[in-house]
Amino acid sequence: MQAKSKIPRIAGLCLILCIVWLISSDAVAQKSGDVVIVTTNGAELTSSRSGSTVVARIRAGVACSVLRAADDHLLVNVGADVGWLKSSVVLSPKRAFAHFTTKIKSDPRNATYVAARGLLLDAHFQKANLAVLSFSKAIKLDPNNPLYYSDRSIA
Repeated sequence: MQAKSKIPRIAGLCLILCIVWLISSDAVAQKSGDVVIVTTNGAELTSSRSGSTVVARIRAGVACSVLRAADDHLLVNVGADVGWLKSSVVLSPKRAFAHFTTKIKSDPRNATYVAARGLLLDAHFQKANLAVLSFSKAIKLDPNNPLYYSDRSIA
């Protein structure tokens, strides 16, 4: 009986160690040419650093190419849009994966983070099979969100 109770603790410890390793092996500062992942749903892409005009709202899990870093903002390219994002709403792909995994572990019914991790798995890590599983889980959690069906069909 005691051996069974230790397995979840060991698995949890392994997950924590993997996350710490991912975070510690990854540089924090972004520079031109880096790819960053949006970690906040509805992050505002603005026309200037002052944030006066919102160009687009970006969903969690979307990848952006950094064009320039300035203070606490990044000039990024997101699909056809170019604008400024606060650097606090993005992480490197490895850190974003750890971030989404931690969020899902603390709130396994949050479809936003499940789908965001699916976007990251598909687009950055080329793990389409795992991405499809993530999108299927997001659909199960929130069957009325058409983005999840679209994401799954593309993966």
